[in-house]
Amino acid sequence: MEEPPLTAAEITATAIDLLIVPGIVFNRAGYRIGFGGGFYDRYLEHFSGHSCSLVFSEQLHEQSNNYLYNRRNGMNYQTEMKLKRLKNQPFITYALLGISIIVFLGLELTGGSENILNLVNWGAMVRPLVAQNHEYWRFITPMFLHIGFMHIILNMVTLYYIGAQVEAIYGHWRYLGIYLLSGIAGNIASFAFGTPNSVSAGASTALFGLFGAFVILGRHFRDNPAIMYMVQRYSMFIVINLLFNLFSSSVDMMGHVGGLIGGLLVATAFAVPNREEAFNKHERIMATLIFIFLVVICLLLGFKKYGLPV
Repeated sequence: MEEPPLTAAEITATAIDLLIVPGIVFNRAGYRIGFGGGFYDRYLEHFSGHSCSLVFSEQLHEQSNNYLYNRRNGMNYQTEMKLKRLKNQPFITYALLGISIIVFLGLELTGGSENILNLVNWGAMVRPLVAQNHEYWRFITPMFLHIGFMHIILNMVTLYYIGAQVEAIYGHWRYLGIYLLSGIAGNIASFAFGTPNSVSAGASTALFGLFGAFVILGRHFRDNPAIMYMVQRYSMFIVINLLFNLFSSSVDMMGHVGGLIGGLLVATAFAVPNREEAFNKHERIMATLIFIFLVVICLLLGFKKYGLPV
């Protein structure tokens, strides 16, 4: 049968009673693989009439659901793979990078990121304000504030690399939970043990939590050489960093330690998706209880330190 000439009258979709859809491989659930051009895939997205395919028995493969076209939702294999790749992108890491950079630009435009008063107004950690004015949001906001260009560059580069790895392993939402809860834990530790009159800010509390989340994998995946190699590297980085913290008065070391411990505990409690069996259930419960206990103790110590009844 010859194709109609280009000058032939167009037949609208509403005038078609039955559309015969060609393909190479099919199953009875309505999945198919076409010829790769995507013409019928695009057309079927807006076609509300009846459709069918004429199939030889050799073309039926009932076990190929993951690779065939789903006519009901208008998605072909190529589109499905694109969506899967998009889903696997570290979009939480990108969002955290974007928020931190936008906040930094806001600091620079409103007085400078090294202006102490400006940092305080934007939510930096000021321990007496937390205790006496009940400004508890300062347990969260310091994670997104940075003091100077070098500070944000170092932290954002670190977040870009370690964040993407941890997000790929733990999944988007567990990763976000680890990041935020570790950062909060670090800021609470800073509140309890930090220098009273100092001002601190930075994503380091949360970043140390990500390091802790990666290191804890070494306990559960000893048979994976790639993970063990990265665990060794990050463990060495943690030790070196904390040693340097001992000799730097400008670094909030207790915030780093609190974030690290928080990351170890939260990552244990959350476990790796689809590999929960590698994490002992009792250990996960215990990690949750220890995390809550340490947070409460640090809060009580902080309030007591600033003269509030506990």
